[in-house]
Amino acid sequence: MAPARIDAKDSKSNPGETGIIDSHETASPATPRKSSTSIRTGVAKLGTEEAIQASSADKRVETPPTRRRRLIDALVAEETGNSSSDPGPNAGKVDLVSNSERLHAREDRPSFRKEAHLRRTGSDSSALERRKIKVTYSQSRSFLQSSQESNTAEAADYPPLMADIDDAPLRPPSPVVDEYDDVDDDLKTKVAIRSVHELRRAGANHRSSDEVDDLLSRIGTPGSLASTMRRNGLCELADKLQKKEFMNQFRDHASRDNIAKGISDEKDAISGFLLVAILVIFLSSNPAPHLLHQLAENQVGLLLNSLLEIQEDVTGFAAQKSANMSRASRSTLASVKSRLLGMDLWHGCKMLHLSPRTISLQLLYMLIRLLDPHDAQTVLDDASTNISKLRSYFAREDCRDDIDYVLLICILEAQSSTAGAADGSATKVRQEMSDIAAFLQRALDCWPRSHNNIDATLLKLAINTTNNEARAAALQNNQLLSSLARGITSGFSAVQSAIQKSAFESSIYDELVLILGITINILEHCSDARSSIHAEEIDKLVGAWSESGQSIKKDDSVETSKLGIAYSYLAIILGYLYLGHAELPLPSGLLPAIQHFITINKTVNNKTAELEHLVYSLRRLR
Repeated sequence: MAPARIDAKDSKSNPGETGIIDSHETASPATPRKSSTSIRTGVAKLGTEEAIQASSADKRVETPPTRRRRLIDALVAEETGNSSSDPGPNAGKVDLVSNSERLHAREDRPSFRKEAHLRRTGSDSSALERRKIKVTYSQSRSFLQSSQESNTAEAADYPPLMADIDDAPLRPPSPVVDEYDDVDDDLKTKVAIRSVHELRRAGANHRSSDEVDDLLSRIGTPGSLASTMRRNGLCELADKLQKKEFMNQFRDHASRDNIAKGISDEKDAISGFLLVAILVIFLSSNPAPHLLHQLAENQVGLLLNSLLEIQEDVTGFAAQKSANMSRASRSTLASVKSRLLGMDLWHGCKMLHLSPRTISLQLLYMLIRLLDPHDAQTVLDDASTNISKLRSYFAREDCRDDIDYVLLICILEAQSSTAGAADGSATKVRQEMSDIAAFLQRALDCWPRSHNNIDATLLKLAINTTNNEARAAALQNNQLLSSLARGITSGFSAVQSAIQKSAFESSIYDELVLILGITINILEHCSDARSSIHAEEIDKLVGAWSESGQSIKKDDSVETSKLGIAYSYLAIILGYLYLGHAELPLPSGLLPAIQHFITINKTVNNKTAELEHLVYSLRRLR
């Protein structure tokens, strides 16, 4: 009965094996005729092979060409091929072989799928198992893994045939989970997420670095002829520096200082203007010591010296046919000019035009303040030719409201405080001090009725340059000394009037103190100047000194206490003037006032030897 059940199951699962089932039944031991049985078996075998071939052909025809070949189809074809290749006498063993092959395939097929699954998922599966299937965009998921999941869902449509094949794949044993794994996984996830942003920023930095490299390569170095590519590169760089982000990228770029290479060889006025504009925009907001040193080494003063000769507005200069600039480049140049005029660099002056001379003076002023004294003096020496011409021009012409005059005074004042300010031949010193005297005379003629922002800078320039005998002697002229005496008298009157009206102006007071200091320097270093001021002017100074002394005694306010310093300075001036006019009697209280000032200065460790000698000389006169 057992063979009958096997035959029935086989015939149900595969109708193509009917011939084999019949031959097996006729080959039973109860049949007496063996020869006819063998014949029928052979015939059945032939019929079975034809049926199998026909069945295989039908399956190939019926299978859609686009459908993926299933694993069950491959196994059936393999089983059919094995059964058809066996010889006739051993046909009874077909069922046993088929059953064993089925069992063998059933055992092998899951391992094949396990290996494929492990091979596909590999480290991702173990990582996800360890991370308890926390999926973020730091954990990559492949398309192959997604397709595997869809194939698993598709296999569920055939439960009778695929139940044994699509068993759940065995997973490798999970590692021992430590109690700190969650913390580590969170840290790893955060690091992975943070690294994404870092990569994005790194990519942006690389792009910006490439952009700066491209601009610097287009700018290159100056040539003998004007280069359109160099002009366009300088225009684009000056325009982009208006953006803070690009400014920071340019500041941090390794090749930034290449812009200073060969700067002294620049002959094109427009390229030179753009170079200076770039440096003004950049240095006004970023410290760059190495770039400053490179500019001094590459003799930027020579470029500035050549640009000081061009007074015409840069946009008008660029619009000329000889300039050979495109409309787009002229538009960018106008934008750069507008940006420069909008910067807080022009000492309160309202400007509509910007010339190469003006922008060069501005850069020169910035360089003197930013460079060390040695490099600053080097730059000034390179630009000294046209600086001297410009100084002499403004000494002849009254241009107090001209921005170029304002910048020149700022440059001279900054230069006067450097180490090499006192150097130079006697002829150069005499010419320079003559020009400064003209500037000072023009300012004193209308002070304190009207005063500009530049007046304090001019007075500082004068007090710095008169602090030695050679330069102080150059200012020894009666007209200037009379103007100084008149300015002192007017200044005391203005300050006292402002104190009484509670409208004290510190600017007027500060400028008065500077005028007093200039007068002290001249009278101290030049004995001939002490007799140059007339007695009437001395009497006016004595009157101003006495009146301020009475105000100090009556009022102890903060403003009046400030006036006490000016009161002591005026006492020193009167002491030197009385040395030059020995015939005049000393006013009462003059020596005690000077002695009181000496005592105060000794407490702050200031040098008082000159003042002590002054007191000694005045006592001898009495």
